[in-house]
Amino acid sequence: MTDTRKTKKSKGKVKRQHDAKLDTFASQAELIDRQVAEDVMHRKHPPIGISDQEPELELGQRLQEAREASKLTQGELAELTKQADTEGKGISRAVLSFYETGKSRPSPRELRMLCESLRVSPSQLIYGTDDPFENLADNARYEGFSTSDPEFFAMLTYAFSKQHHHTRLAIMRIMNSMLMGWDKSWTANTEEANKQFLEIADALRSLVAKREGASPKKK
Repeated sequence: MTDTRKTKKSKGKVKRQHDAKLDTFASQAELIDRQVAEDVMHRKHPPIGISDQEPELELGQRLQEAREASKLTQGELAELTKQADTEGKGISRAVLSFYETGKSRPSPRELRMLCESLRVSPSQLIYGTDDPFENLADNARYEGFSTSDPEFFAMLTYAFSKQHHHTRLAIMRIMNSMLMGWDKSWTANTEEANKQFLEIADALRSLVAKREGASPKKK
């Protein structure tokens, strides 16, 4: 009897601990959901196709890396910049130190002298890559939206509406072909499409209203 009671007590304790963990996870999940909703409401998207990063802030670090890759001291690089300067003054060692630590940044003229002295491109120093608009980097500029956001569907509709009508028809044919490829029951249901579009519009309207309500009103 005693063992049976102990077993029941032990199982009861384990269940309470399990329930407590579930409550904790549920509470954390709810907090995360609220935070995500708040972030979406206050978020400001950059213009489509424009990065919201600031790679130029790391120019000093990339300058130092390029100098060290060339096995040059700051003083040696300062001497080299004189050769790239039509006035023969170049960039002093002290100024180079400021650039590398991020305390100041080079002017376009000084950037040219640095690039010629180090044999690197301006894009490499500013963006960290010689081709900042290659496919992968450029795609990142267009992925600022979560595909579940009503704003994503608004931008998708807007971009689609701006296409030439022949292009729109071609895109529709491709989408139909893709849908039929993995969903054999797919049909172009106008009523369902209208219903979903209106639901997205309501969600977008609600989001914009909340965001405007949360923003300080102009006097």
